[in-house]
Amino acid sequence: MAETKEIIKKSVSVSLDKRIIEPAKCICKRLGIPFNVAINLFLYQLVYTKSIPFPIVLPSEEVMEQFDLYLKISEAMERGEKDGLIPAEEAFARIRKELENKIEEDKNGG
Repeated sequence: MAETKEIIKKSVSVSLDKRIIEPAKCICKRLGIPFNVAINLFLYQLVYTKSIPFPIVLPSEEVMEQFDLYLKISEAMERGEKDGLIPAEEAFARIRKELENKIEEDKNGG
């Protein structure tokens, strides 16, 4: 049986298209593998096959439209964060908390 050697890890810094990171992480999560493992899988296959380990094809128009929509939503959310805007869920949670505090104050004669 082949002897397994300890894998020595090294951190590297790479520049990635920030628009693709979150959707890629979501897909990895659905597949049940960490993002860094997916990247390692790609690199192992690159070395083993001495080629890109998948066909490079243009996506369908439907897939491109969905991806464009995702990018627009992602960019809008990022702009909102920079402008100090918060997601609706958080805004409603804050309002709910303020109302609960106000009701409690009223009960206590405040």
